[in-house]
Amino acid sequence: IVTAATAIEAGYGDFLINDSGSVKIGGHIFNNAGKKAYGDITMREAIKYSSNVFFSSISQKFSKKSFEYMTDEFFITKKIPFDLDVKSSKLDFDAMDNVEVASTSIGQGKLQVSPLNMALVACAIANDGTIMKPYIVSKAYYEKGSSIYKAKSSVLSSPIKKKTAKQITEYMVDCVKGGTGTRAQLGNITVAGKTGTTTGNVDLWFCGYTPYYTASIWSGFDNNFSQIDTKYQQIMWRTIMERIHAEKELPYKEFTVPDSVVTAKICTKSGKLAIDGICDHASGVPPSVPNILQKVRFLWKNAMFTSKLPSVPIPRSWQVPVVLRNMLPKKYC
Repeated sequence: IVTAATAIEAGYGDFLINDSGSVKIGGHIFNNAGKKAYGDITMREAIKYSSNVFFSSISQKFSKKSFEYMTDEFFITKKIPFDLDVKSSKLDFDAMDNVEVASTSIGQGKLQVSPLNMALVACAIANDGTIMKPYIVSKAYYEKGSSIYKAKSSVLSSPIKKKTAKQITEYMVDCVKGGTGTRAQLGNITVAGKTGTTTGNVDLWFCGYTPYYTASIWSGFDNNFSQIDTKYQQIMWRTIMERIHAEKELPYKEFTVPDSVVTAKICTKSGKLAIDGICDHASGVPPSVPNILQKVRFLWKNAMFTSKLPSVPIPRSWQVPVVLRNMLPKKYC
């Protein structure tokens, strides 16, 4: 998640690679789980399917300084002010070579994080790019009900822009809807999430949030045993969230989308604007629209970008899933 945020903020939100299942960086080979190849993919699909190839490759594009800044501002390498003593990861980015940067970008190498770290990262994305100070006790009362303590809310940092957070949320929603995080789906509410797995299934993660709550779960053994069931952390997350949302009787709610975003559907086979009746898996926008839009190759549907908008407006009635208007392809399928 932090790698994605770094890349988007550095201008690589539209990065596209051909994922063959493995990539060689600095003499070291980085593989996807099972060396699975995904072909031409973007960040949306990389998050959806957890592509190590994509994120290790994109880590070679942005500077180490920008990566260091993000890990610091997300409180990965900075000490978290908390009610309990917590440790932070120690990373010397100046001394890192390309292999170490790539390893860190996929959550490996010398990187060490706790569930609290990852909960704060997820909170930042869910909270439009702002991290709030965490606390254990929110309120305390006397026996008769009068309040004796109430935690004060305060901002720790704002590492990314609101539109970056919204973009990553869109991708994480896809991860839960049809990617590696499907076991975390809640029947009555939208979920955004990201899975994480280390080599040999030693560490299993799920970090996710709804429009109401965020939770991060790590599962593993102290002696680093390989785990056979690689989905149970998602089931734990879902079970906890189902109970919380049910007990509080929280209504269905979707994540909000900034006003700067308009929508269209792209043919997932050709990468062009979809045509009604021909591309049964997607629908398009009126023919006059592509003439005012910048051409870009899309190989997925429902993508969202953060480029500057042109002055020509697009009526809201044409909206379907999210894309910024000047990033749409010009031609129909």
